[in-house]
Amino acid sequence: MVIDLRDFPRLYRRAILIYAGTIVVPACGLLWLGIQSFERQRQALASLTAEKLATELEKRTHAAAVAALTTGRHPVAQSFFLIEHGTVVRPKLEAPPPATTPAEFADAGGAIRISTRRFGRSG
Repeated sequence: MVIDLRDFPRLYRRAILIYAGTIVVPACGLLWLGIQSFERQRQALASLTAEKLATELEKRTHAAAVAALTTGRHPVAQSFFLIEHGTVVRPKLEAPPPATTPAEFADAGGAIRISTRRFGRSG
């Protein structure tokens, strides 16, 4: 049985159009907005997860580097340097002068003066 639109009175056609305009179209619009909302939530969750993973990886890497470099014993590096503000702090590259002259060097001063006199230099 085939129904022809001409068989419906105009009132029924108008009622179907009003139903489609007031119920079906807004329902489709809300369905589309809901799907968009789910997609945005998925994207936000993915970016938040990636950000948390990167932060945690950065923390663990920093902690492992600090642990490896503070002991001074790690198979990757042979020498360790502590640099602050562009200056090497550890190991000391310029040793401070000794507070007192060791006894072994105290009597060497006279020998140096004698040897410089031999070569004609004043000492």
